[in-house]
Amino acid sequence: MDKTIALQNLLNGTATEAEIELLKQALASGDISIGGDMNRSVVIIGSGNKVELTAEALSQLKPDNEIEEPVEGEPPYMGLRYFDTPDAALFFGRETLTRELLARVSKEPFLAIVGASGSGKSSVARAGLIPAWKKENAERGLVYVITPTAHPLESLAASLTRDSESVTATSTLMDDLVKDARSLRLYVRKLLSNSGKPNALLVVDQFEEAFTLCKDPAERKAFIENLLSLADDEDSAARVVLTLRADFYHHCAEYEGLRLALEKHQAYIGAMSQDELRQAIVQPAEKNGWVFQPGLVDLILQDVGTEPGALPLLSHALLETWKRRQGRTLTLGGYAEAGGVKKAIAQTAENVYERLSPPEREIARNIFLRLTELGEGVQDTRRRARLDELGMDDVARKVIKTLADARLVTTEEDSAEVAHEALIREWGTLRQWLDEDRESLRLYRHVTESALEWERSGRDELYLIHRGGRLDDARLLPENPFFVFSSVEESYLNACSELRHKEQRERERRVRITLIASIIASAIFLALAGFGWFKSNEAEKQATISLARQLASQAQSVNTTFSSKQMLATLLDIQSMKLFPTKEVAGFLINDNHSARPISRMAHEFHVSSVAFSPDGQYVVSGSDDGTARVWEAASGVEVARMTHDFYVTSVAFSPDGKYVVSGSLDHTARIWEAVSGVEVARMTHDDFVSSVAFSPDGQYVVSGGADNTARAWEVATGKEVARMTHDGAVYIVAFSPDGKFVVSGGADNTARVWEAASGVEVARMTHDDTVNSVAFSPDGKYVVSGSLDHTARVWEAASGEEVARTTHDDFVSSVAFSPDGEYV
Repeated sequence: MDKTIALQNLLNGTATEAEIELLKQALASGDISIGGDMNRSVVIIGSGNKVELTAEALSQLKPDNEIEEPVEGEPPYMGLRYFDTPDAALFFGRETLTRELLARVSKEPFLAIVGASGSGKSSVARAGLIPAWKKENAERGLVYVITPTAHPLESLAASLTRDSESVTATSTLMDDLVKDARSLRLYVRKLLSNSGKPNALLVVDQFEEAFTLCKDPAERKAFIENLLSLADDEDSAARVVLTLRADFYHHCAEYEGLRLALEKHQAYIGAMSQDELRQAIVQPAEKNGWVFQPGLVDLILQDVGTEPGALPLLSHALLETWKRRQGRTLTLGGYAEAGGVKKAIAQTAENVYERLSPPEREIARNIFLRLTELGEGVQDTRRRARLDELGMDDVARKVIKTLADARLVTTEEDSAEVAHEALIREWGTLRQWLDEDRESLRLYRHVTESALEWERSGRDELYLIHRGGRLDDARLLPENPFFVFSSVEESYLNACSELRHKEQRERERRVRITLIASIIASAIFLALAGFGWFKSNEAEKQATISLARQLASQAQSVNTTFSSKQMLATLLDIQSMKLFPTKEVAGFLINDNHSARPISRMAHEFHVSSVAFSPDGQYVVSGSDDGTARVWEAASGVEVARMTHDFYVTSVAFSPDGKYVVSGSLDHTARIWEAVSGVEVARMTHDDFVSSVAFSPDGQYVVSGGADNTARAWEVATGKEVARMTHDGAVYIVAFSPDGKFVVSGGADNTARVWEAASGVEVARMTHDDTVNSVAFSPDGKYVVSGSLDHTARVWEAASGEEVARTTHDDFVSSVAFSPDGEYV
């Protein structure tokens, strides 16, 4: 009987029982073998003919078509979890790499294990390097393993003080780490001395969290500097090992010492070889007495290919295949049913999600969105979140447990995270959620982070940063049932609303006082003028005419300058007409010029945050909470160009020649555009939102200020960073000097500072008692004026920072400027 014909009949569904039995025997004896993928398998007869069969057809080749009950036992695979130190007995395939890493760590005080997401960095560090280090050192050394989390200094201090009896040891060490970069080095020396241990190994796993989760640049900097200081200690036997995702390598370049360390001391992990993969697949199973159906291992290897990030997908597919075992055998049918390497994780997530009730699905969606960090120019990544952020009622707890049991998320004592970023990449439903409305999701995440900062600050009013259109947009998010605010977030938004109402009431009070004062002043003025009427008829006539003209002139001036005083201007014009009617005043009243109709109107969808005229006055650029900057014809209001950011636009400016526009945004970027076409010319990236932008007088450079505590100067033509100027808090305002040689910046650290634009060297520092939110150079560049929440505007010498003059307001100062001749502020 011909095996090829039997296989073709099996594929066509016409195979006889004798043909099927023949094929079963041939498969069992090895006369035929199986390769291909999970949907179509290539059956090879000897070394010759090949026939493609579907998984359904292959399932008929199971012995007697019987389903054997699975034998109980512990799973030999981790699924989406990385291998940790206790799992070392099941960690195979990386023995050569482990030996190489151990040899390097023995000689080098610092080593970065770099690789793609899913390349097995965490597993080789935890289950390979650490056990090998302990074995070589006869378990005499100290070993500490941390992940940075949102607060890397806290994570580091908590690990190092784990054996301390003092309840304040962690906080004390955290304070020391912030104050002095040598603190970690000195503390590890002390630990080694007290313990009598000869060496110490510090492993910082998932080092990219220092960039994705830590939002405080100062804490990140202190964390990095302490690690480098420990690695630089020639007298210490301590070793520092990092695992770093390759697509976050460029973030490290911002820190000179870290960049140099990475250049000299890194091991890049590539894809495993076929032999290594075979060991990783087969040996954990054999160690526990599990076997593979013939052809299954080759099929899995073919599916894995050479992709370096496929290891978690492989591990998950193996675990799901093991769950569908027959007796002690992992089968082709079980592998196909699990979805294979590429579909197993998505299939598992989808199946778990579908089994949830509709209310539970809403909670699950909210959990996955909160556990995903939106990428800015890089892949979306996982994000660790506190359990109370995910909701801790009974239903939420049940959902979190369901997801954890399915190994889709991992939980710790007070936090949770996605089990692996492969889930974010491969699960179509989650990708759809993330792509449906990224703007709303960014706003949702921004509310979360702002609320947490507000809570950590002791609910300080200064941390209530959602105002205007952003607050209104945030309030609308819960209209989508998948956007659910936690109690802290709801309290934060309520506090933002209350602050906005308070500020609005205060503004209205000031307007009322101003209007009443103006009317009283006008009444007094009229009374004094009336007193002169009694002196003489001629004097009365001249005085009346003069007064009427004065009132008309005052009305025109008030109406032109203050749109809020239109009613006062009208009253003054009416009084002028009563005293001495003129055609001009009558024309103003009849034509209703006091309605202050605009020359043109330019409309955005949301709140307008910043506007500027082009140097020739023909165009206007505006930035808005709708995420766009737009250029308009000033006379007609016709839109000329539209430039789109990924989030709210906070600041806009024209170049001195009017050819370009620069815009800053909450999407962490400042961007330069062609003013006429809206084509993007350059993009400059901060680590947090950009609050202020400005062109240099020659148009060659741009300066930007951001919430990452920096002001930065950039080349317009290339977007290349020229200089970086660092504050101790968010930078809210920046400006160039008239000659372009200096930059002045103001921020949340209560200072205004003057810097050399080319080098970023600090020239002068001027200190207020509260946040500085507005600065400007005098026309000759000799002075700086700054406005602050401390109710003062102050003038300083730009070169020395010496205070020259101070003016005091009754409330915070929001904007300052010099007169064109530099004589007044």
